Amino acid sequence: MHAATASFFSFLCGALIPLLAISLSTSQWRVWNTSLAMIAALSINAIIGYQKAGTPIYKAVIRNISVGVFTTLVTYFIGTLLGVAVSG
Repeated sequence: MHAATASFFSFLCGALIPLLAISLSTSQWRVWNTSLAMIAALSINAIIGYQKAGTPIYKAVIRNISVGVFTTLVTYFIGTLLGVAVSG
């Protein structure tokens, strides 16, 4: 239960940064601002998560950003293949 609660609040805090970026940006800058906010949130997540792991922080940050950007692109391309359009 403790791990589930910690995971829930971690996800909530991590999602808040891109959510604010997409909500507060103009349609012209929405994609770029949200992308940068996502990268910032993933970096913060890696720094906090791996701080006590004993591994170099920069490796964790690069790994988190790489996986996050990759999964975002896969989701985008699957949506494109299925004909899902996002309007700004």
